[in-house]
Amino acid sequence: MEPVKKPVAADVMLEIFKRTMPFQVVSDGMLRKIAALSWQVAYPSGASVYQAGDTADDIYIIVSGKIEHALEPGVNARRPVQTLGPGDVFGWAALMDKFPHRLAGATATEPTEIVRISGDELLRLLESDPDAGDVVMSRFATMITRDYTVPDLITQLRTIHRKLHSGDSQGVNP
Repeated sequence: MEPVKKPVAADVMLEIFKRTMPFQVVSDGMLRKIAALSWQVAYPSGASVYQAGDTADDIYIIVSGKIEHALEPGVNARRPVQTLGPGDVFGWAALMDKFPHRLAGATATEPTEIVRISGDELLRLLESDPDAGDVVMSRFATMITRDYTVPDLITQLRTIHRKLHSGDSQGVNP
């Protein structure tokens, strides 16, 4: 069963982002730009959001409901299975350089509303404002280490290329 997409007003998205760890300190202007990349999806209880091995494309924020997030054994997480709730962020493999596929499975354990954000589009937006981008990516690194207990993976987070922003593309990987 396909999840149901719902349009959400930008002001509502702003409030969701302001309660979400990686985005709490970002300006309203940047949050509005992130909101333009986002959409809300409803999952019924028991629905799979994604499975390990799926393409890692989007970042997810839980608005309501619960998700069971189970990291694969090869990730070497100290807490491989977690129950996530409102305000929690998952799907961060979409921000990693060397992991184009999901490292976990995520399943709704009750009816759940989730905001989805394209990882590639979010990274392009963050590169347009490297100062905000550095803060957001730093907060993702903190979240991965603290909440998901997989500190080895933070070195795989894509970096925000300041040269791209300054117009000097020499040395920047396409």
